[in-house]
Amino acid sequence: MADRFYYFGCMSEAGHYFFSRDSRMSRDIDSPQGNPWGYSVDGKLCPTGAQTQGLLQLHHKDGWTAIAFWDRSVDERPGSCSVFLCPGTKNAVEMLTLAAERFPNVMRRFNFSLHHLPLAKVAP
Repeated sequence: MADRFYYFGCMSEAGHYFFSRDSRMSRDIDSPQGNPWGYSVDGKLCPTGAQTQGLLQLHHKDGWTAIAFWDRSVDERPGSCSVFLCPGTKNAVEMLTLAAERFPNVMRRFNFSLHHLPLAKVAP
């Protein structure tokens, strides 16, 4: 079974794309059929308000997990973000561990710490 852990963001130059573990652009993931958020991962999963780098938001949807945060380590423009996503239900620590294993070059370039917001309470 292929490793289905993905990175969305800038790899080495401006331009946000989906990447698979081998750092190849992955086109099979960028639609609602490929992941539950489709291309809406581009900035729409990051924390709202000030675009504080490294403040991450954890999401679960339709059996997938995503962590998203503002990131201007490659593209300095406002709205630049990074997102890691995969099938399965994971917590933020598990996602960051997988990100460090599968995308070490991406994780090493962050000159800010990563910390997550508490999960929001969902009204019944």
